[in-house]
Amino acid sequence: GPTDAAGGIVDAGTADRIRAAGEDPEMLLANNDSHAALKAAGDLLINIIEKPHESLQRDGQNLIYDLYLNFADAALGTSVEVPTIEITPPKENGN
Repeated sequence: GPTDAAGGIVDAGTADRIRAAGEDPEMLLANNDSHAALKAAGDLLINIIEKPHESLQRDGQNLIYDLYLNFADAALGTSVEVPTIEITPPKENGN
């Protein structure tokens, strides 16, 4: 599909609608082409756009934060603040 992160709303008739559009759902899904399959079915497609974070990096489903500590703090323990992210659900109109 057009993005790395996408999803779709699927129901029991999705495969039938894909076939009715002249596509083979098993072949499309085996080729990891769910975007084309759901588009052929006329099902809802959801594309997710990630904004870069100033101090967190994404590695698959993991968030990576580089924290540098001196030896004494690492050995004896200390308190640090680690940045977090806020996930805001979309508004009803999709914006």
